Order: sequence, then structure tokens, then C-alpha cells
Amino acid sequence: MSDSKSALTSALEQLRLKLLDLTGRNRLINFKHTAGKSLQFVEGHPTAIYQKLVESSNRANIPILGLPEPSKSVWIERNGRLQRPDQREWAKSVNIPTSYEIQVTGESSDNPNVRALMYSDDLAKHCRKIEREALLAIEETGANMLFLVLGFLEFPDQRDSDKTFTAPLISIPVSLQKKEMTGIQQFSFQYTGDDITDNLSLREKLRNDFGLVLPELDEDQVDVNAYFAEIQSII
Repeated sequence: MSDSKSALTSALEQLRLKLLDLTGRNRLINFKHTAGKSLQFVEGHPTAIYQKLVESSNRANIPILGLPEPSKSVWIERNGRLQRPDQREWAKSVNIPTSYEIQVTGESSDNPNVRALMYSDDLAKHCRKIEREALLAIEETGANMLFLVLGFLEFPDQRDSDKTFTAPLISIPVSLQKKEMTGIQQFSFQYTGDDITDNLSLREKLRNDFGLVLPELDEDQVDVNAYFAEIQSII
């Protein structure tokens, strides 16, 4: 009986793999950051984020921070109107990092906060759109489609190809929470309790096309730094 069950499990697993879309049409293979549907962060250490979001006993929220509001004295005149400085330039001037490339391996940090390169009012508008998209997905499919992604892997579409894809590594299902602060909505995200997943499509793509075997995420005891370090070693 156990042998037949094992054979059935193996057959189902093989069928599952055959159903995977390993082309650039699959967002798990070729993710593109789309305005209003995704939000990139320039601060926050993945391990600290994971520990606070998932492992803390009280299901802590992590606030989504924007840029501090510049004083009127540093506003810039454009087309006859005073406007706030360019977000990236303002961030640099107040010592906020502007790169989305966050070093994670070989580094220790206890910073779980995340920050977007947007002013608070623009960030609130952006988050409201993402919230609407997430609620619409639940209404239409019954499933939560909102995830916080820790880490992306950039790789060539095929061997010796100049075309590159970017694929998510660890996906944590989250929901958005909001509250009013000084007249502006402040958003944060919270872990839903659903399964945290690695990227099966990416694993199969790299195995088929490059002969690389990515590690599977240990769902019982996720070590974000160790997982990234193992992937770095493999590639």
C-alpha cells in the first residue's frame, strides 16, 4: 500500500512540474516591477524583516516608510512652479540609500524597517492602488495575491543570451493595514499566516536550462541568510 501511495505521489509531482510555465510569460520567471502593482524598497534587512513579520509572537506589522518631507527652503522651481526635489536626489542628500541592491549575505543587521523612494502622499496613493488590486484578486479568485518578496535572482533567459530575467526567491503572503497619521494614510503590512514559498518555477527553469539545482526552502525553519548564501554559492 505504501509503495502504491509513493508511486501516486511521484506521478502527481511529475504532472505538477509539467504544468509549470517556464517561459518569460510567467511572472515567477520574468517579474517586472509595474507601477501601481508593485513597490520596491531601499532599506530593511531580509532576515530582520522575516523575523519580525513571521517569527514574532504578536504578528507584528511593519510600516512602509516614505521619504521625509523637505522644507520649503529646498524646493526647486520647475516651469514657474515650486516643487519638491527629485526623490532620489533628496534621499541622497539626507543619507537615505537609493539602491535596491541590498547586501544580505555575510552581513548582520537588526533593521526590519522598509522604505520606498517616494514622498508620503505619493506613497499612500501608490499603496491604495496596490490594496485595491489585492482586494479585487481576492474577490475574483478567492486567493490572496499580495506578497512581500525577499530577494530576486537575475539570470540570462538562455545560455549566452543578452536577455535577462528577474525572478522572486522567497514570497511571504501579506495583507495591507492602514491608519491616519497627520492627515496622511500610513500603510503597513502583516503576515497572513499562509504558506511561505520559494520559487518552484525558477528551480525547474534553472535545472532544465542550466543544470543548476537551487535549494528548497525549509518551511519549518527558514534561515533567510543561509538560503541566499547557498544560492550565491550555486550560481
